Parts: sequence; C-alpha cells; structure tokens
Amino acid sequence: MKKTIILLILAMSLVNISCEQQPKVDQEKEKEAIIALIEEESQSYYDRDFDRWVACYVPSDNNIKIVAGQNWHTYQDGWEAQAED
Repeated sequence: MKKTIILLILAMSLVNISCEQQPKVDQEKEKEAIIALIEEESQSYYDRDFDRWVACYVPSDNNIKIVAGQNWHTYQDGWEAQAED
C-alpha cells in the first residue's frame, strides 16, 4: 500500500513539473500573426502572385479546397490539385 501511494505521489509530481515548463503563449501576438497571414493570403490571391500565395500554406495532401457559387461548386482534394488550378 505504501509503495502504491509513493508511486502515485511521484507520478503526480512528474505531471505537475511537466505542466509548469510549457512556455506562456502571448494570445495578442498570436491573434496579430493569424490576421497578418489571412491578409497576406488574400492579397497575394488578388495580386495573382502564386509564389506568395503558396507561402501562406503548408503543402500537404490533407489540404482541401471547396469553393461554391450560386450555380457551381469546386472541390479539390490534395495540394497537387490546388497547385494545378
């Protein structure tokens, strides 16, 4: 019984130590960075600058692009399909 209690205390201590070592996140800076990325992505799209637009994304097969209008829609699965567009 004593060993179980000691092991439980050690486990909880390790969890407590690992939680305290995580860096603090400045939420305001994160918000500003997200807004700046969205603005850059939009502006590069309107400028038809493909290289700038690509730099705003992580090229991955997990990317999905869905665009819809009143009378049409587009679905592109994967980075290669989007890069060809």
